[in-house]
Amino acid sequence: MEPSKLYFERQFAKSLYLIQEMGRLTDKLGAVLVDHQDISPFAPTAVQFALIARETPNAIIELLRRGYLGQPYVLLRWYLEMAHLSYYLWQNPDRHSAWLLGKDVKPGSVRKFMRKEGFPDWGGVYDEWSGLVHGSAKLLLNYHKLERLGRKRSEHEVIIGNALVYLMWYGQKTNYVLAKLLQDSLGNSINHLARRYVELDDKVSDITRELSVSSDPTVDGKITE
Repeated sequence: MEPSKLYFERQFAKSLYLIQEMGRLTDKLGAVLVDHQDISPFAPTAVQFALIARETPNAIIELLRRGYLGQPYVLLRWYLEMAHLSYYLWQNPDRHSAWLLGKDVKPGSVRKFMRKEGFPDWGGVYDEWSGLVHGSAKLLLNYHKLERLGRKRSEHEVIIGNALVYLMWYGQKTNYVLAKLLQDSLGNSINHLARRYVELDDKVSDITRELSVSSDPTVDGKITE
């Protein structure tokens, strides 16, 4: 089901605008960090993660705008992993050093750490989306099941709306890392950017409640069997 461009822009205007604003904040935080990469050994890595956070939403939104549903969730699964990995490496300097030398970090280690930090467990979503990524016998089944759901207007809007919410969540995780990294070293000089992060976070919470992400048909076993 391919929505018209006008429908897409109108139906999801609030989410699209908020994602643009988050991207602008990422740009501003990243620009400051580029000029202060000596504040932390993690700073150069954070700049690279900021580039991912800036580019990935654009690719996902363009796919959604063109009516694709399976491919955006493949990218969302990758983006989920990158956003949480950024936080994990920032909080674990020893692991960051080893990671730079080529030692991989297992997703399970990141998930366990994020739970310990008080974040919601995203393991179920990660596992469900993996059914659209890994080359198992269920890959085609999962992909076409999502496409069939998307032919219904009501389900189509849920799938797109929730994908945009996930984009906001992961973008804000990146912005949080950048803001805290800078604030811990530069203090009051970047308070205006930290305040902007909080403002955007409140708006993300509002949209999350409006769209009810818990009804996302990509979770709770509705795609994978």
